[in-house]
Amino acid sequence: MRNNILMVDDDRLLREVMRELLQDFEEELVSTEDYENAVELVRGHKFKLALLGHGIGNRNAIKLMRKLQRIDPELFCLIMTGFRGLESVSAAVKKGCSDYILKPFKLEELVNVLKRHL
Repeated sequence: MRNNILMVDDDRLLREVMRELLQDFEEELVSTEDYENAVELVRGHKFKLALLGHGIGNRNAIKLMRKLQRIDPELFCLIMTGFRGLESVSAAVKKGCSDYILKPFKLEELVNVLKRHL
């Protein structure tokens, strides 16, 4: 059975690389750069995992995560962030973030996180 994975990030190249990577794991990636579209996708589909880019435009991944988890409380959310401040990471975890990874990251790091959670 394939797990659907949602990716919300404004980096088109990263979304394409992730799509190819997840095909190797026989996982299906649904991706968007639009927060509102992400909410609609979660309303219409069951996702195992959501990969959320932090700070797309003037939006905030923590707020998006909270919206998505209200729709699906079982949704595992991984925030991908370039913010290295302890306060950012701590705030994300306190607000329900399942896990996070700091950008820039090596694909191997992300694969290890995905293996733990899929």
